[in-house]
Amino acid sequence: MLIKNLRDVIGVDLPEDIEITERTKQTMVECAQSGRYLIDNVRIATGRIFTDKEYEERRERILSTPLP
Repeated sequence: MLIKNLRDVIGVDLPEDIEITERTKQTMVECAQSGRYLIDNVRIATGRIFTDKEYEERRERILSTPLP
């Protein structure tokens, strides 16, 4: 999408929920490592991010761990 005028994007709503899949994760890592895009997040550049499925599995495991 080419933005010709700033008024074209002001007030535009972003999608509420975007699913992060394995493909999304791989694309983000490739873009971060290519040097074409400025991504300052080391976690993204090194691939240490979770897909939605991985996040939910990790979250459930952590929440089910008994506290001392």
